[in-house]
Amino acid sequence: MVRVFSRKPAKTKVYRVNFLGPKGGSHHWKFVFKLNQKVTFKSDLTNERGKAIMQKMKNDGWLVHIVEWHNSAAKPGPTGEPEGYLIYRLHRNDVYNSRFVKPGWRIVGEY
Repeated sequence: MVRVFSRKPAKTKVYRVNFLGPKGGSHHWKFVFKLNQKVTFKSDLTNERGKAIMQKMKNDGWLVHIVEWHNSAAKPGPTGEPEGYLIYRLHRNDVYNSRFVKPGWRIVGEY
């Protein structure tokens, strides 16, 4: 999980998506992931309901990144509890329909 320190959460983040080519080569390209929701407690992600929601997102074709967000305006510093957990996501069809992705490339982890 990644930590981020800012006054307010970013609406978008850029993450690298890795691909396997048809001949076995590896490739990567950067894509913009959009903020889907903010969760206040980590237990909301790790309990049964949270796990089911995350699994449903992945089954529906979403690429998901979770970020631990700390408010930089708060005084306690980086050792305290985070203000929340941010869920950024991008649909795999947006990746495959991109002009940068070549025919035959598959996202790593999808077979």
